[in-house]
Amino acid sequence: GSQMSEWTKTIALGGVCLVLILLAKWTAPTVINPEVFAAEGEEFYPAFIDPLAVKSLEVSTYLSDKGTAKSFKVSFENGQWVIPSHNNYPADAEDRIKKTSSALIGVKKDILYSDRKEEHAKFHVLDPLDTTLTNEAGFGKRVTLYDNSGNVLAEYILGKAVPKKEKKRITTSIKEKDPKSGKLVEKNQDLELTMRYVRIPGKKRTYGAWTSADVSSRFSEWINTDLLEVTKGEIETITLNPYKIEERALSINLSTGGIVDDSKVIDWNPFSLTKQAEGKWILDQSEIEQEPVTTMLDTLENLTIVGVRRKPLRLTRSLEVDQGIRLDQKTLVNLRNLGFFVLPFGKGEMLFSNEGEIEVARKDGVVYSLRLGEVLYGEGDSVTAGGETPEKNEGEKEKEGRENRYVFLMARFDESLIPEPVPAKKPTGEGPLENDPRLDFDARRALLEERERDLEKWQKESESDLKKKREEWKKKVEEGKKKAKELNDRFASWYYVISGSSFKKLHLTREQLLTK
Repeated sequence: GSQMSEWTKTIALGGVCLVLILLAKWTAPTVINPEVFAAEGEEFYPAFIDPLAVKSLEVSTYLSDKGTAKSFKVSFENGQWVIPSHNNYPADAEDRIKKTSSALIGVKKDILYSDRKEEHAKFHVLDPLDTTLTNEAGFGKRVTLYDNSGNVLAEYILGKAVPKKEKKRITTSIKEKDPKSGKLVEKNQDLELTMRYVRIPGKKRTYGAWTSADVSSRFSEWINTDLLEVTKGEIETITLNPYKIEERALSINLSTGGIVDDSKVIDWNPFSLTKQAEGKWILDQSEIEQEPVTTMLDTLENLTIVGVRRKPLRLTRSLEVDQGIRLDQKTLVNLRNLGFFVLPFGKGEMLFSNEGEIEVARKDGVVYSLRLGEVLYGEGDSVTAGGETPEKNEGEKEKEGRENRYVFLMARFDESLIPEPVPAKKPTGEGPLENDPRLDFDARRALLEERERDLEKWQKESESDLKKKREEWKKKVEEGKKKAKELNDRFASWYYVISGSSFKKLHLTREQLLTK
């Protein structure tokens, strides 16, 4: 009995020792072999020194709600920055690329925090592109910079900010190309640095590194989101026509073999808003509620691109060369899916939209045409880029996410909005004094001579003034034509998506505006 008791004590003590050993192992701080500290203070990529060498940038993040990674890329192709995931939509990326590249040059391994793979999730440096991982937390942001041959210049997984490390400010120099000389010049910039956990993909070690890098994978952060590039003070008239389309099937004209859309335009009821004075608008000479107009002007000034879809090439070409619309069945179906219809009008055809249209005229003669199309539900990439081919009411079956609208934009120049200068009013050279019997011959002659001098002076000044005004007018006309062409060239290749809230502020009826 006593022998069994001793054995029991021995086993119990052994168990306690094992628990203590394991507890010590679990609770002890991470022990790192001293040799691995040797890399501290070194740069991650010492050969990467030129921000202008970056010709492509890719940002990968993990979408926990979808259980998959998302990659966003910006590339320099054919002389401009574009976004490949969005059908090469032009990116407003030059400055952002330079800032991001500069922020990732000279990044140092300031503090080694761990050389254990098991701690990657804790530091939020799990690789979003590692398909073997299924964790919903602990992923970092993978950023890769490439040169023009596709070689990797630098690649990081940026984790969360290191806690209890105050941000620090530094002044550093950045190389920029001078727009006039084309030469590289050094420019000082102030940066706010954050210490983040940083890891190189495929490596175990996690470092703390000071960096100002804030790399976004949002489409809106990489483009010029200002759709119209107009200020409300430039807008002189707004013409609204909130008609509807009674949709019918496409048919074939047996005599010509052409495709015919038998849809009909209903509720045709255009009306114009005119600026009478600053902050005072009228509707066809009638007093109106000013608040909806003010909201509409604010919306036009701040109209933001939510998403883009590339138009079919045939449609883009017909718009770019400004020869009207000559389209095949595939293009007509593409248009109809997004709420746009090519229908007979007068002796030809015209583009209509199922939520009517708005024309906005600027004082410089530029006129925008906004055709308001189909509703689009959703958020994220399904709205910003959609699929390869726009489908009717993408996401409408579930009506998930926010409500958005397709818009078909065009611009033109209307010379009549810039009145041509006319000569100043000519002096009559007549008056009651001329026939006044109290005037003697000399006084009358002096008066006539004075009037002759006034006429000569008017003629000289008028010709000079008119010439100057005509030159100014011609310049304004040329500038207006140039601006309209720039806008139309920008709009020609794309359908745009705007938010549902913007659509509601623009889609006004006569009844909503008339004073009650």
